[in-house]
Amino acid sequence: MKYLSVPAMFTNEYLEKLNQMNKENKRGIKIYETYGSIPGYLVGSIRPSNTLKSITKEELFSYIKKGKELGIGFNYIMNSTVLDGFEYNKELKMEVINFIKELVSVGLSKITISVPYLIKLVRKYFPNLHIVASICMEISSLQGLEDVRELGVNSVVMAKDTNRDFKLLRNILKNKGELSIKLLCTTPCIFKCSDLIYHMNFSSIQDNKLKNSYQMTGKVIPHTAVRCQMRRLKNPVEFIKSPWIRPEDLDYYNKIGIEYFKIDGRDKTEDYNLEVINAYMNEEYDGNLLYLMQNYYPKNSLEFLTIDKLPNFKLGVFLDNKLLNNFINYFYNEGNPCNEGCQNCNYCENWKEKAIQIKNENIEKYMKVLLKEEEERFDI
Repeated sequence: MKYLSVPAMFTNEYLEKLNQMNKENKRGIKIYETYGSIPGYLVGSIRPSNTLKSITKEELFSYIKKGKELGIGFNYIMNSTVLDGFEYNKELKMEVINFIKELVSVGLSKITISVPYLIKLVRKYFPNLHIVASICMEISSLQGLEDVRELGVNSVVMAKDTNRDFKLLRNILKNKGELSIKLLCTTPCIFKCSDLIYHMNFSSIQDNKLKNSYQMTGKVIPHTAVRCQMRRLKNPVEFIKSPWIRPEDLDYYNKIGIEYFKIDGRDKTEDYNLEVINAYMNEEYDGNLLYLMQNYYPKNSLEFLTIDKLPNFKLGVFLDNKLLNNFINYFYNEGNPCNEGCQNCNYCENWKEKAIQIKNENIEKYMKVLLKEEEERFDI
């Protein structure tokens, strides 16, 4: 069996559509939970508040109850990596505990946390609550697994860069005990990105309840987003190296014992998320794999070919998902897990030549915008 954790969109209609997908699926895949949070409320998440749908406590409680009626659980996200030190304030700690009590009373299934202290605090007051160690904890070893087990978690979302290290994943599964292991499928991130920790911290600050006196207002795009995109466009093999998991490749992970998979997209639209979820429910996608990671890429070959005529901007990179069949075999058979560098390995480079198409004029125009943005970031 395979289980999908998908973004919450906080409408009953959305839950009904997910329920219908579950009823119609014949492949042994089930959407078992949605996940989300109230933007900017108490412990934040790693999504800036202004990128998320605004929702009240009452609306959240109603949504959790509706999901429970349909057999779809709810996972509340408290995975901010920076809490401004408020976690040690007695009054604010009580606010968090009382809020979780309210969530549990309406049917909360799970809670996802990044900060070890907060995990221990929640475990103390909620001994029976299912706690998930967030992907932000960067668990990528057996030692890391043992560490969070000691904290009292029930599930672990592995660091995204472990997705293709099948030797490690097999060892993790042998030693997981009662823990459940989950992988993020739809990551656009650069493999082993040096900006990862900073980007998570920056995004956390933008969703925390307490704002310091230097907090920026409005929508701020971090330098990391600009730098990462420039790196990919200058060296397109990075699109291949990104540790995504194709819909067609879920079986490889399921065969070694991984049952739980996560789909990103809390900051996306309902319609877009339903498209992505449908691809993973069907374990098949005919189009641009990058579109399943970010909606600013063309969806299919027709969009790519007519990109200059589209009403909305799309970035001219097309990674043909159908041409990636068998890509995963090398990693599944425990080929180079990519921790020793790429100097003596052209595997991803060869697949780039086979599967990626680029609209040079489109990319050149976009690169000019990025370069201007990059220069302005260092102005004082």
